[in-house]
Amino acid sequence: MILINKSVDMLILAETKLDDSFPDAQFQVDGYNMYCKDKTGNQGGLIIYIRSDIPNNRIEADTNSIETILLKIKLSNKSVYILGSYRPPSTPDQKLEEEISPLLENISRYSDHTLVIGDFNYDMKANNPLTA
Repeated sequence: MILINKSVDMLILAETKLDDSFPDAQFQVDGYNMYCKDKTGNQGGLIIYIRSDIPNNRIEADTNSIETILLKIKLSNKSVYILGSYRPPSTPDQKLEEEISPLLENISRYSDHTLVIGDFNYDMKANNPLTA
């Protein structure tokens, strides 16, 4: 309903549990571009909806353990990168840093504006040396 009313510019959904047995057309919404990353195994899956009047395109993002969708959008003549991610709980914490950090470093060469959104299944309290 939130998309049908066009009340958001962008919506990122994680853990969609969708795979290639579901046709993309089944989830498309008028007025939005939709980008999907099918689940791996029994968990995961990502979908990003972004209003079709916002200039955008998908950028290839190579990650092995972390599911990602990377978009480049144009806002007021500025490039903004949007990284939607899902890290399965079974993936070691170090994989998150190993795979996302180089990706973010690469993006930072092209834009000062990056938004990272997702389900990282990362306990920041337990992994923070300041709280240990």
